[in-house]
Amino acid sequence: MKKYRRTVMSARLMAVRGTVQMDDAVIHVIAHEIFDRSEDLSLLSADAFKSDLARADHVISPLPTSLHRHPRDVTIIPKSRDFH
Repeated sequence: MKKYRRTVMSARLMAVRGTVQMDDAVIHVIAHEIFDRSEDLSLLSADAFKSDLARADHVISPLPTSLHRHPRDVTIIPKSRDFH
């Protein structure tokens, strides 16, 4: 853990190379190497998976374009909807 602590604590996306051990209902991942892959998050954006097809209800009443943005692509976090 000492060797990869910085990566584990700061990465938003990680790749782990190692082995998986199973003991009854318990699964252990023994990590030999951990890589910070945070820069690849943009490749997982909804914008990268544009579809030529639309849902039938969106053809009749299309969604506003601002709703198609993925939360991680938003630069300003909207106000909370916490009504307590």
